[in-house]
Amino acid sequence: MSLVESAYFRVFEPFWSFDAASRKATTRALRAARIGMLPELYLTLSYLCAAGFGAIAWAATSLALAMMTPVPAFPAAVMGAGGGLLGFFVTRLCFLAYPRTVAASRARAIDLEFSSVVTLCYALARGGVNTIGIFRAVGEERSAYGEISVEFEQVIREIDRTGKDLNSALQSVAATTPSETLRAFLDGLVTILSSGAEPRDYFKRQASTQLSGASLQLDKELEQAGLLAESYVSGLLVLPLLLIVVLTVLSVLSGQGATMVILIVFVVIPGGTIAFLTLTEMLMVATPLSVPRRSPDALADFGMSTLPRELLVLPPPRAETLTDVSEDLARTGLEAKAVRRRLVIEWFRRRVVEQWRAFRDRALVRPADALRASAVLAALIIAGGGAFLLWRHASGRELSVGATTLGLAAALVALVPVAIFQEMRVSRAREVDAQLPEVLGRLAGFNEKGVSLLKSFEILGHSTQGDLGNELRGVERDVSWTANLKGALGRLRERVATRRMTKLSVLFERGIGATGNLKEVLEIAAADATVNEGQAAKKRQAMMSYVVVVYVVFAVFLYVIYMVVDLFYGSGGFATIAASSHVKGIHVGIPPVQAQVLFFHASLIQGACCGLVAGKLGEGHILSGIKHAAIMSIIAWLVFVLMVFH
Repeated sequence: MSLVESAYFRVFEPFWSFDAASRKATTRALRAARIGMLPELYLTLSYLCAAGFGAIAWAATSLALAMMTPVPAFPAAVMGAGGGLLGFFVTRLCFLAYPRTVAASRARAIDLEFSSVVTLCYALARGGVNTIGIFRAVGEERSAYGEISVEFEQVIREIDRTGKDLNSALQSVAATTPSETLRAFLDGLVTILSSGAEPRDYFKRQASTQLSGASLQLDKELEQAGLLAESYVSGLLVLPLLLIVVLTVLSVLSGQGATMVILIVFVVIPGGTIAFLTLTEMLMVATPLSVPRRSPDALADFGMSTLPRELLVLPPPRAETLTDVSEDLARTGLEAKAVRRRLVIEWFRRRVVEQWRAFRDRALVRPADALRASAVLAALIIAGGGAFLLWRHASGRELSVGATTLGLAAALVALVPVAIFQEMRVSRAREVDAQLPEVLGRLAGFNEKGVSLLKSFEILGHSTQGDLGNELRGVERDVSWTANLKGALGRLRERVATRRMTKLSVLFERGIGATGNLKEVLEIAAADATVNEGQAAKKRQAMMSYVVVVYVVFAVFLYVIYMVVDLFYGSGGFATIAASSHVKGIHVGIPPVQAQVLFFHASLIQGACCGLVAGKLGEGHILSGIKHAAIMSIIAWLVFVLMVFH
């Protein structure tokens, strides 16, 4: 133990001995979240940070009261203590809630992959792999199974590092895992192992149970998603619209409420949307479309040390080299200068094509990488548009609308390529996943008739269409080149890289090493894939209705905002007439020109926020909401430019 830790425990340990309940609850939460920090250190850090933020909140509140109100400095400092206490307790609450939130998110991720892991456990158990070997195999596949692999790996750590037996390690992990489903599974496995029964039958029964309970789990997810969608529509679409209308009327009649409208537009709507998306991201675990690549060490071929798996081993198609081009050009009788010029052009063309293909392949795996190129174009648009506005000496409404339009155009140029690559990625993943149930069923039939797995892939490759058919034919070419089916399946996993295909490849790789008869395992995997695909289709159809609701409510929001602008701040509006005639007892509130720009910004901000939420609710990914945000923002811009700023 270091000197700092020794000093810490001498100072703070007596205090924590009086707060055993808090320490026990925090210990449980940190273990469930797999956060490697002592509970005493975490609690001490929470108090120190809470005290610091409380002091900042107290100083900010006191300063604001002293500057914005006629309250003297000392009473302002006393009144600011309330803000300091609020900052202290909010920060402390955030620290206490963080590990519990992480644990709840991990529980949902574990439940999402549980059925696939049980199927793999059954395949390995059927091949004669012992229980420790099964847990070790699942723990090594974190890229495929995520958080549940962390729990299986924790069992192996308990055995290897602390010397516990298997039952004790299973009980220890069951006591700390955040998933009730995994806890029941581990407790049942302990009972099976203690009784001396065969765990293979237990794995098979668990796989069948998960398939039968999938419909109930989907209903719970849809109910939760529906509740979140209704909360967003009510709290961040309808309520801000109602407040904006009421405060606008008050602003026109009494001159008050203008500041609140500005806060709603620029703080409440975007801040509430960010909080809602964060909450939705924690409560609705999105199914990853792709998996990260494994390290080169994990890709080494067993028995083929001279052929690392990260190398391209498929027979490369014959490519015409620059030497071939120069010889062809020389045969045509061209002069040396013309040949050199053509060679330079050809070299440049090939470099551009290679760079584009590398960029495309990278962006299809991570669409956000498209920002590396599109952000440069967006910056150029901002620079050019800003120079144009300066050249025109724009001011007032022209400057505000021009700058906003320029920002919208730059955002579209930067983000639309990301949306395009995201849609290509989603489309490819859906196409592959939709074909997997049929492919698995046919593989099970081939295996039952005694057809080898390699021959099965050959048959499927010539009968399956689309991207999956191309990849299956790639397995055939790979094996003909390397004579290694296991390595070919690993490379298939790296090329396709979708979540379901990765889990299927893991099942094949591990299953081939354990047993040659995969019929029953393939049947369970096919049934699992069929259920998952049916659930995904049903969920997409159900959530699409909420996307339509968001579009409809945004259209209502835009129409009401336009009517408010036209009624109060248009050329013949109430506020404009009052401002020009100076009617006694009538307060203009927000000046008409500023009000038009404010509601223009409100429509654009609400359109972008609604689009991101629609993408998250409808397709499970925030990036999928970029296209909705672009559509709604463009509609809002057109309404104001064509109907308000004409």
